[in-house]
Amino acid sequence: LLLLDIFLDVVYVGRLKSTYLVFRSHLVSPYCKEQTIKMSGGAVAKLARPQLRGHFHRYLNETFVYASIGAAIAGGAYYYFALLAHRTRRDNLYRDFDPEKEFVRLRDLGFYQNVPPKDASKALYSYYKPPEDDE
Repeated sequence: LLLLDIFLDVVYVGRLKSTYLVFRSHLVSPYCKEQTIKMSGGAVAKLARPQLRGHFHRYLNETFVYASIGAAIAGGAYYYFALLAHRTRRDNLYRDFDPEKEFVRLRDLGFYQNVPPKDASKALYSYYKPPEDDE
């Protein structure tokens, strides 16, 4: 809400009984060339004329700048919080990883279809079926 308040101000025009949005001191309403607003204490303020030429181009340039800054912040946050953490977890896993020990563990669980487990009764998976004797 505070960021929105920096960029957008709502201005009430008493004579026209309507509300206008002012963006960076440029009036969005194209109806009036100049408007006066009564401020507190009876002072009168004049609003600037709307920018009609080049307004869309300027708006796009500002939007691209804000989008680039937001993308850079999001990319940095992703790199720092997600990618670096993933790399350290992966490095810690493979630092002490023994593929032979992992193979034996999976074989004993009965995970492989063509490799018999040491003890078939303890196998969690039933892929392996012992060969039948054709006698």
